[in-house]
Amino acid sequence: MTTLLAAIDLEDTPSALQVLAKAKTMAHNSGASLHVVHVVPSISLAFSAAMSLGVITDEAAEIARENANAARQLLLDLVGADIAPEHCHVVEGKGAEKIYQQAGQLGADTVVVGSKTAGILALGSVTHRLLTLAKFDVMVVNIV
Repeated sequence: MTTLLAAIDLEDTPSALQVLAKAKTMAHNSGASLHVVHVVPSISLAFSAAMSLGVITDEAAEIARENANAARQLLLDLVGADIAPEHCHVVEGKGAEKIYQQAGQLGADTVVVGSKTAGILALGSVTHRLLTLAKFDVMVVNIV
């Protein structure tokens, strides 16, 4: 394993910390480079269309940029000093697709995600979709 990607949800800090702890241990034990990603929801198509027609001001776009910047700062605060800032990624879009895309860009061997649902057959929608897309290993951390 050379590159590991931990996909975390900043809206659920306890779960994010569990996923991050598992990913740090895996990276340390294998000597892999560790990256962390958080996906923020994309601006809806309707919002984008309205902006292109000038119906919604640039202020709304600025708010979206500020939210992404705030998410990045939260991510940096959460991971601490032991993960380089350039290894912390905030991307916009659909969860599984953006995690898959980020893993591909990084050449990740393994992606670590969390799942709060009970049982192996009851994975969350993002985890399930990621497993469907994945051409790499996916480690699912059972969030307790």
